[in-house]
Amino acid sequence: RNASSIYIVQTPAPNQLGWEIRAAASGQAMPLGSLQMTRNGKSVFLSDLNVLPEHRRQGIAGQLINAALQTARSNGFPVAQLEASRSTGTDISPGTLVAMYQSHGFRMSGLSTRGNPLMERRI
Repeated sequence: RNASSIYIVQTPAPNQLGWEIRAAASGQAMPLGSLQMTRNGKSVFLSDLNVLPEHRRQGIAGQLINAALQTARSNGFPVAQLEASRSTGTDISPGTLVAMYQSHGFRMSGLSTRGNPLMERRI
């Protein structure tokens, strides 16, 4: 299946921290996935990437990441950063998360105080 025809990334919604980006099934308003993008000096920090379990492995996370990178680029941010940590209760391994982010151009830049991989990419 082609995720871009089944799932729609909604227009990034500004909030106090930066932007929230949501994805929904085509023709539906209820979000199936979301991502928070926070201004952090001259970069943006991506966090809280979540996709409902029954909609995972359909390309939604990638669409959300691409929308975040496009939003950051259009707002003049040269770098995106993130901490590759899984949400509580998910079955996604840290290695799978790192590989997914690497497929979107992110590279390891260190470890967080919690021991999770820190990653970044130029936009």
